[in-house]
Amino acid sequence: MKDLLPVIQDKLAERLDGFTIPNLSNFYNEQVKVFQNYIVSNMLPIPIYDGRFARNEIVKLNAPQQLFVKVDDVDDIANGIPSNLRDAQVMQQMDVFIPREYGEPLEVGKLATLSDISGISQLSKYMSQDEYKSVKDWVNMIGENDSNQYMTQKAVDRAIAILEYLNDQGTSYVIERDLNPGQIRARLTGTNLQVRLTDSRENEHYVGRVTDRGAAIYYTTDYQSAPKGPMDEYKDITNTEAIRLLRYAQGYAIADFSSEAGDKAPVGNS
Repeated sequence: MKDLLPVIQDKLAERLDGFTIPNLSNFYNEQVKVFQNYIVSNMLPIPIYDGRFARNEIVKLNAPQQLFVKVDDVDDIANGIPSNLRDAQVMQQMDVFIPREYGEPLEVGKLATLSDISGISQLSKYMSQDEYKSVKDWVNMIGENDSNQYMTQKAVDRAIAILEYLNDQGTSYVIERDLNPGQIRARLTGTNLQVRLTDSRENEHYVGRVTDRGAAIYYTTDYQSAPKGPMDEYKDITNTEAIRLLRYAQGYAIADFSSEAGDKAPVGNS
């Protein structure tokens, strides 16, 4: 790796018209020294760019500083197996430290917070700090005693996809609490549209459901559990399907990709 650093530095300088950039070799050597010092002092580094940790609040608040946990804590809490640090319950118990030039490492919090377990911290970058403070506890409260009440990562990813779509389109929105604990929504500015972003695990198929003046817009199947009842809800919603539903509610013509419709046949708009 270190043999590549001078080449990378030269290429970056070339692309930046000779602009002086930090010495990557020195940076690399400094980071190696930090690792070595802390490993010797009974500390284990946390890979802050690993997706399993990078989305946690403690990493976001302290990046790009390197984070460490105590080897003794790994022994006591994670049964001496570093890979167990990926477990949500283990992460909630692990104290995290950052290096200091002098003195003992500084404890900065737990490797995972309740907001990381619920998934709301992953949505934080799509809302203001005030909005995040307003909805965080509202989402977290449903799983304080049972984390299985929280949505799966699949549903969190669907909420992220919806928010990324809104940002990519330049659509203004406000994040706010929805009716029940655990539920938040994005209210599209200048419209009557609201889209659900979080819910309990039992109802996580509601993530992506749109309301317009109180009328719900969502997918159904062509199957009826009860002979005279409504069509069953479609629950296995993909990110793409959630975005298409929102676009339909916004009034865009939506292409039908079903086998019966032919290639990209429009199914209408609102």
